[in-house]
Amino acid sequence: MTLDFFLSGIVQGLILAFVAYGIMIPFRLLRFSDLTAEGAYPLAGAVCATFLSWKTSWIQATGLAILASGGLSLCTAFLYLRFRIETLLAGIILSIMSYSISLRVMGKPNIPLFAQASLFSSDLLINIGLLSGLLALCTLPFYFFLKTDFGLSFRAVGLSPEF
Repeated sequence: MTLDFFLSGIVQGLILAFVAYGIMIPFRLLRFSDLTAEGAYPLAGAVCATFLSWKTSWIQATGLAILASGGLSLCTAFLYLRFRIETLLAGIILSIMSYSISLRVMGKPNIPLFAQASLFSSDLLINIGLLSGLLALCTLPFYFFLKTDFGLSFRAVGLSPEF
């Protein structure tokens, strides 16, 4: 029983590692304090849940969720570049706005997905391995990208005091 709690905590931590990864890149590498990721993940979840409840395939639902969260990030960049709203404030504004948009997209506060097949309906150890593999699939290419010349210039943007 205690082992299950421990393993489910590891699974939840691995899921939240993707959020930390999304927040770490603008904060740590670019010195671009942006909180859009905190609103983009729930918006993507709302879009994905809505399309899954409409019996859309999981690939299409995930693709549309990625487009929705990417659109939110583009809106943050637009506020910063066009209206010169500070990045932190623009991210906060759009994160708060994304919760209202998520409620509008879903049409109700919650969409139950218990009847849907899940990627995580198997054993906890399998889920830990799957999530660790997905996290490695996301972080390792980025790590090797940072070792290239273009990656070095990407890191130098965050170190520049004039940015």
